[in-house]
Amino acid sequence: MVQVHVTEGILEGEEVQNEYGGTFYSFKGVPYAQPPVGDLRFKAPQPLQPWTGVRDATEFGPISYQFNLWDPNHQPPNMGEDCLYLNVYTPQIKPSSLLPVMFYIHGGGYLAGSEPYEVENLVSHGDDLTYLFPLKKYLGKVDMSSETFKAINRTCTLWTNFAKYGNPTPTFDENLGVEWKPYTLENQEYLDLGNTLMMDSAPDKEEIELWESVFKQYLPKYSI
Repeated sequence: MVQVHVTEGILEGEEVQNEYGGTFYSFKGVPYAQPPVGDLRFKAPQPLQPWTGVRDATEFGPISYQFNLWDPNHQPPNMGEDCLYLNVYTPQIKPSSLLPVMFYIHGGGYLAGSEPYEVENLVSHGDDLTYLFPLKKYLGKVDMSSETFKAINRTCTLWTNFAKYGNPTPTFDENLGVEWKPYTLENQEYLDLGNTLMMDSAPDKEEIELWESVFKQYLPKYSI
């Protein structure tokens, strides 16, 4: 367990390790306003009142009343009007400098949805582009020695280098093994993403030559 002091009091969360060895700190069910019940029902959120003692932040808070749109026979547990809670995940408790913050609001079209999403890989690997890769919920854990995992790391390195330096390969990296040069009239090469990275040129060369021959053969007949 780990404790932090916030404006309203003390929160007790937990240190979590994901399956790839990353570590982060989790604080769930953190209230951000007074419960919207009684006289506060249908009113604008009101500032939170301080609490005494240590507030447990290891469980998700209640979610707003809703139907399970995907399985009407099994409704979500722990629903209620007192549902103004958020979850906070951080890779460090006392960082030496301020960290970037991703503020995520769940979807659901104002009909369904809640905040208990898996964040283990995202919060302990802040540079990962999670939407590019298989979700463990459906496809199982990715073996760290597999070609898939290596491809994930290579792709993340290219993207994050580009975001940070404006160049996907600013220096030679043994894991990448390639220099991705800008595409110009003189250098018309592209990066071929496979089990190994390599520069190549003239993609779909045969297909392009086929269509060029078709245009040359038939286009003059229909020219005005």
